[in-house]
Amino acid sequence: MAIIARLYNLCIVFKNTSEPVASDPDGELATARAAASRDHLQILSNVSTTSIEDVIEARCGPVWFRLYPTSDWGLAAFGQPGVEKVLDILSAELAMVMGQMGTPTLKDIGPERLGRHPA
Repeated sequence: MAIIARLYNLCIVFKNTSEPVASDPDGELATARAAASRDHLQILSNVSTTSIEDVIEARCGPVWFRLYPTSDWGLAAFGQPGVEKVLDILSAELAMVMGQMGTPTLKDIGPERLGRHPA
């Protein structure tokens, strides 16, 4: 599959969610090595725990970079009302995802919901 003039063997994209260091101490670097081992694309986010330079080095090639909106964007564009709108959007998304997981409140997230990386 060709993605922006780059041919990949398969359409498999590695994108970290949450904090990958919670499941592997190497975090995004482990994902980068896995992606490189099979020549797959990796997408890194602006909330990563590892610098893009280190991930590119571990990946031995380019990665895509995803920017997540923050309240700063709302402030820059619309001042305080913009920040309030961004926070409303993020709050609604969090409530939706938690509801889909069957955990409408933080109190509903018990140890059984937390994944553990096998030793």
